[in-house]
Amino acid sequence: MKNAWIYTRTGYETNDKNESQLNTAIEYCKTNGIAVKGFSSFNGESDTPMVLFENAFRKIEKEKPDVVVVESAGRISRNMSELSKIVLDLQQREIELLSVKEGKLANALSGNPLDFRLDIKSAVLDDDDITDEERRTHRFVDGINNYISNLDFQEICDSCNSDNPELAREALKQMHGIFVDVYGEEPLSRDDYNFVDMPAVIRGQNGKMCLGIVCLDLSSSGEHWGTTFFTPYGILEQGNQMSAVEQKFIRQFSPYSYWYSPEIEGDIHVDFDETPDDVAGILGSCRDLNDTESQILS
Repeated sequence: MKNAWIYTRTGYETNDKNESQLNTAIEYCKTNGIAVKGFSSFNGESDTPMVLFENAFRKIEKEKPDVVVVESAGRISRNMSELSKIVLDLQQREIELLSVKEGKLANALSGNPLDFRLDIKSAVLDDDDITDEERRTHRFVDGINNYISNLDFQEICDSCNSDNPELAREALKQMHGIFVDVYGEEPLSRDDYNFVDMPAVIRGQNGKMCLGIVCLDLSSSGEHWGTTFFTPYGILEQGNQMSAVEQKFIRQFSPYSYWYSPEIEGDIHVDFDETPDDVAGILGSCRDLNDTESQILS
């Protein structure tokens, strides 16, 4: 019989979510005839998911389990290159990485990609291969892909930072409409979704703005997972390789704040009561500005 080490992580200070992940993983192991050897649990408000898993990796290495079980790949990382590195590191130690939701994560290195993050260039998986939540993500990505194929990103950025942001307002409104078509008009809840990508206005401390997509973990009270920027240089995603000029453009936004267009229940990170006037001028066509504090991200 194989033995497993279970890894759980939550992004806020409570044990409830870790316990839920642990119980889910234990049940998965029972169903698949795997003995549970031990587990590591983290509350990750201060460190990135990858750093937390690397800390657990030292313990896992000593215990030498046959498999590591997680509730979902996102508990380790939603960055494909980071996830691939973890899969390879474990494989070199003859340890398999299993996800309750996605199965064998070695698939992330094969021709059957797992779409853990918004990837504007990604192909849609066959309907039989994905959950309802993943299907909605793909529908949203498809809709955004179709819409932005006709956008002039330079004009949109210029509009964001002008006295007349009408082009930016319209672009955000169109992307918000795509989101509503997929998810509906009711506020999203952690009971309904885990990770959700949504249209947003992004603003650096220097006042520079652009449109983009932010990914939040609703199960962790709106924890931020990543940002895709719509820039004059195209679509730039944090964590991906960039040219020197692209890096320079993104650095001007750091640290930055974001304000998304949909409504979310229980987000403790973003304060729509304190939305700057220039952001409100773009965002106001999509939502009422009346919620909680904007998180500064570096």
